[in-house]
Amino acid sequence: MGLESVVKGILEAGRRESEEIVSGGKKEASGTIAEAKKKGTEEMNRRVEEAEVLGEKRRVQDLARADLEVKRIALEAQKEILDLIYSKALERLRVLPSNDAVLRRLLSAHMADVRTGRVHSNERDRMTVQSIVGESYAGTRPVLGGIVIESIDGKTTVDLTYETLMQKTWEDSVREVAQVLWR
Repeated sequence: MGLESVVKGILEAGRRESEEIVSGGKKEASGTIAEAKKKGTEEMNRRVEEAEVLGEKRRVQDLARADLEVKRIALEAQKEILDLIYSKALERLRVLPSNDAVLRRLLSAHMADVRTGRVHSNERDRMTVQSIVGESYAGTRPVLGGIVIESIDGKTTVDLTYETLMQKTWEDSVREVAQVLWR
């Protein structure tokens, strides 16, 4: 055997070793790539799941916000209707045709205050109130109706004007009115 055969043997051995190294490298690279793909898929699935959870949370929050907005709009509309009812009721009190009986009842229920105080009314009711209370009549006020009784010293006032009586009645019954309207 000559030098040529030794070189050929060495080259052949080197080629085989090189092919084994390349083959091993390819296998290792394939394993690394497969592992990377697996990890990438797992990470992508985890992030998709997180995004879905976050998306669902946002959807629920948006629905809750929309529901609150609908309720707010409905409540505002209901308040507007109640305000309209209240103002219509006050308007009807303003044009009440004859309220002598109401004035007489108010005055008789508070006659002790009338005797020790001064009584005010609106211009429309002046004659009626003045004829009942006589010298205790103190003049007119810009009210819808009813009376105001002040103590002589001006420290106490009994407000029996229609506006005040209406407001107290309204505050006491507005929930009932709302329940009847929006059952």
